Order: sequence, then C-alpha cells, then structure tokens
Amino acid sequence: ALAYRPSNTFVAVSPCWLDGIHEWNGSGFDMLLQTGGARRMCEDSTGRLWRLSEENVSYYDGTGWTTVVAPGLPFGSPAFLRADPSNAGNIWASMSFEFRRTDGTNHFIRHVGDFPGLTENSDVFLGLVPDANGFAWVGATALYDGEEGQAGALIHIDSNTGNYEIFRSALGWPFPGRTVTPFAVTRDGRVWMQYDDILYPYDEKGLAW
Repeated sequence: ALAYRPSNTFVAVSPCWLDGIHEWNGSGFDMLLQTGGARRMCEDSTGRLWRLSEENVSYYDGTGWTTVVAPGLPFGSPAFLRADPSNAGNIWASMSFEFRRTDGTNHFIRHVGDFPGLTENSDVFLGLVPDANGFAWVGATALYDGEEGQAGALIHIDSNTGNYEIFRSALGWPFPGRTVTPFAVTRDGRVWMQYDDILYPYDEKGLAW
C-alpha cells in the first residue's frame, strides 16, 4: 500500500503485510509501524493516517495507532479505503462483506445482507468510492435470479439518511459486463468504474463511466 499525505507532503508505504509502515520524508524513511502492514492506506482531512489490513482498521495520529475495527478484512478479499471528501476526519472502508463510514468513534455500517438481491457470506462488495455530501458508490456481486453464475450490483447510498438506489445487471443495466468496481468520482460528476464479466470467456472487460 502507498498513500500521499497532504498534511506533511510525505508518502507512507507498506511494502508487505508484515514489514511495517514507513514514511518517506524527502531524505529518508521514518518508522510509523514496526511490524504488520496495510492493504490500503489513506489520510483523512485532519491529518490522521488510516490503514486497512487483515488485522484491523486503525489510524495513526502522530504518536500511536488506534484500532477502530478488529478484525480487519479476510486475506485476499477486495479492499478499499478512501477519505470522505465532505466530512472532516471521516473515511470509508470496504471489507468484502461490509462497508462503513467512520471518524473513529461514529460509524455508518452496512453489510451485504442489507441490500435486496445480495446474499450474506456469498456475495461481496467489489469496490467503493465516496462522493460529496456523505454519498458513496459501491460495487458488489449479486446472485443471478434463477440463472447460473453471478451478476453485479451498483449501489448509490446516502450515509446521512441510509437511503440508497441499487442497479443490478441481472435486471438490465447500461454498463457492459456483469459487474462494476467504482474507482473514482471526477469533478465533472462522472463515476469511473472497471467493468468485468465473471464467467469464462470474459468477453466484457474494460473501463466505463
């Protein structure tokens, strides 16, 4: 994992899951975590460095690490960690079967089973990108209704109210492929996603907005 830190213009790196977290200060590396590591890292608007690992979700405040979620994500599962663009000190973390917005104390949490057409312990969240004003876009797998294989789901959710809109490829959506993984919301309002096809021969793979 690698993350640029706007608060000090340094770069935090986690070379492996057990080799610690180090910060490049322009002339050398400072040790932030001696053992362990991160799958994803980001800095929130207050300057805290967050990490998402197999062990936990935690943040570094300049003096030490505070665990917010333990355990973390299953090994090898999709992992996303992003700063919230509108809410000070908040981040979004996606950990296969759940995603959450948190400032370390207050949490907005949703699980796979909270959405129609998604099955707990079978489907997973594929990716998450926060939007302005507490909204986020979330990709997921979804079991086909009465058909072999999996389809996809795209969820647009408001963490302030819990309201959401869900699109499913099994019900006919405008994207190629069966699943989408959101990666970025650009200033022009576009949501950029990787689209994919789960079943061989994987005819539909690429980039869409």
